[in-house]
Amino acid sequence: MKIELRELTIRQLSDGYADNAEAGVVGYGGKLDIRPPYQREFIYKDKQRDAVIDTVRKDFPLNVMYWAVQDDGTFEVIDGQQRTISICQYVKSVFSINDMYFSKAVSFTGHRPERLGGYCPNPTKDDVCAFLKRTIEKLNAEGFTEFISGAALGVDQWAADVALDLGLDLTLALPFAGYGENWPKESQDYLAAMKTKAKKIVVVCEGEYKPHKNYFRNTWMLDNSSIVVAVWNGAPDGGTASACRGLKKSGKRYIRYNPDTKQEELI
Repeated sequence: MKIELRELTIRQLSDGYADNAEAGVVGYGGKLDIRPPYQREFIYKDKQRDAVIDTVRKDFPLNVMYWAVQDDGTFEVIDGQQRTISICQYVKSVFSINDMYFSKAVSFTGHRPERLGGYCPNPTKDDVCAFLKRTIEKLNAEGFTEFISGAALGVDQWAADVALDLGLDLTLALPFAGYGENWPKESQDYLAAMKTKAKKIVVVCEGEYKPHKNYFRNTWMLDNSSIVVAVWNGAPDGGTASACRGLKKSGKRYIRYNPDTKQEELI
C-alpha cells in the first residue's frame, strides 16, 4: 500500500462542501467523499467540534487525515471524517464559536418590486426597507462588516441602498458583466451609480446572459456570507424561493421577513 502526503489549504478542503443528509457529504470541489451514504452521520459534540477549530486557529497540528483514491480519481475519507466536517461547517458558517463566525459578511435575497407593491413608493416597500435597516444595523453592531447584494431590482438594491446610507462596505455580486444592460435607462443609471459607491464588484460568470448565471451568482453569495437576510412571502416559485431552498439545504442560518404577514424569524 502506497501512502502519499498531500497538503491542502482549508479553502481547498471546504470548496464545494455540501451536506446532502442521507445521500452523503462532499467537499474539495466535489472530489472528496467526506461521508458516503453508508457511513455513520456526524456525531461530534459541540465541545469536540469547537476544539478542532481552536486547534486550527492556533496553528497547532491537527494530525494526519487519511483518504483513499477511488477508481475515478476522486477521494474518500478513511480517517478524519468528523474533523473534516467540523472544519467545513465552520468555514461555511453553519456554527459559530463564542458568537464569532468564520465570515463576517451578510448577503441578501428577496422579491422583485412586482411582488412588493410595485415600482412606485408604497407601504409594502416602506415596511421592507424598515426591516432591512434595523436588521443591517443590528448585524453591524454584532460585528458584521461586509454586505453583499446581487444588484437585482427590488430587495437586492433596497438592501444595498440601506448599507450605503449607513456608511457600510457594499459588495455587488453580478452574474455576468453586462447585467442590467437590458433594463430601462433609469434603472441602468441607478445601477451604474451604485457601482461607483460599492467597495467591491464581483463578476461571477464570464460571457453574456444565460439563465443559469443568476443561480451561480446566488450560490456565490451564499458561499461567501455567514448569514443571509431573505424577504420571502413563501411563494414556491421564483428565484427567491430557490435561494431559500438552497439556504435550508446548506444549513446556514438566515433571517426571513415575510412581507405579507410582516413576521420575522431567525432560521
